[in-house]
Amino acid sequence: AGCGIDFLNSPTQDGMRHYSLYFTHNGRIITHTIESLPVVSGDLYPAVELTAMNGSVEFLENAPLPRSNALLSSVGWMRSRHMTVCGLGHTLLYERDGLGVVAKCREVGLALAANQLTPQQNFFQVELHSAGEKGMIAVGLCNAGYPDNNLPGWRSFSIAYHADDGGIFESSARTSTHAPKCQAGDTMGCGIDFSASPGESSWNKVHEVFFTKNGLEVFRRPVIVLPGGLYPAVGLLSKGERVFVEFQHFQPSLDSLNITVKT
Repeated sequence: AGCGIDFLNSPTQDGMRHYSLYFTHNGRIITHTIESLPVVSGDLYPAVELTAMNGSVEFLENAPLPRSNALLSSVGWMRSRHMTVCGLGHTLLYERDGLGVVAKCREVGLALAANQLTPQQNFFQVELHSAGEKGMIAVGLCNAGYPDNNLPGWRSFSIAYHADDGGIFESSARTSTHAPKCQAGDTMGCGIDFSASPGESSWNKVHEVFFTKNGLEVFRRPVIVLPGGLYPAVGLLSKGERVFVEFQHFQPSLDSLNITVKT
């Protein structure tokens, strides 16, 4: 576990220093927050609390910087529903109780990214910090007008990978296609392999959408990417769910893991 200050993004204004703090787990940033303190209060110092008898830790004063670039860039969301968005947009927390099948459309939490995937940024991944009570977490792609009371994959112009049953849902709330299930600690990824249909324009062409689990590809399927593109989407639907989102460029490998190609 680690803690640091991003001094490049910790401005002083009106006699207040706005500290941009981040926390890490195994070298990766897991959350980010802003704390404002009067300049006259002095500097912040590292502190550790031990509550268990005979507990011990090793203090690494010159520990390496985090591997993630989450500290340096924020994630923009077009809209979100029934979620708390924090940590520069990287952390999503489900706000509702998730009342079950009858009320599920009223309880769906959905976050739709502000920008569609492109050949330059063709992939995003979601780390499951907490799977909540039922692990009803969905990671996928939707069009800009997707209804926010449905998990990704349930309605037209969307495809998604669902953690609780491993289902790959495409424009339907029913599926017979499954990849491995996911649980807390796993990472689910989704991307578009634009190289499957190269050209000047990436829109109105067939490209291959692929999904990953812990960095290994588990499913891919050709889809038509209409003008306007497909937007990263995250759905949450059970109490206590919390995820961490990162965007990047990813070159998929067809030799990764048990790939199912559905045509």
